[in-house]
Amino acid sequence: MTTCDDGSKFREVFAGTGQTDSAFTAPADQDYISGGWSMAQVSGRWAIVSFSLAFLPDASAQPCQP
Repeated sequence: MTTCDDGSKFREVFAGTGQTDSAFTAPADQDYISGGWSMAQVSGRWAIVSFSLAFLPDASAQPCQP
């Protein structure tokens, strides 16, 4: 499954320090990111088995840009 997400307001924050982890913050010119979710059935239920993000200039992120 693939999603296009608006990452402009997303922030990953370390709970212990309250500091933002900039590794998970989209650059200002790349607010829209492409997310890829691989899913499989585990014990009769759907589970996420892997997840990936793509930002420009990666070609897979291009369709998500406005």
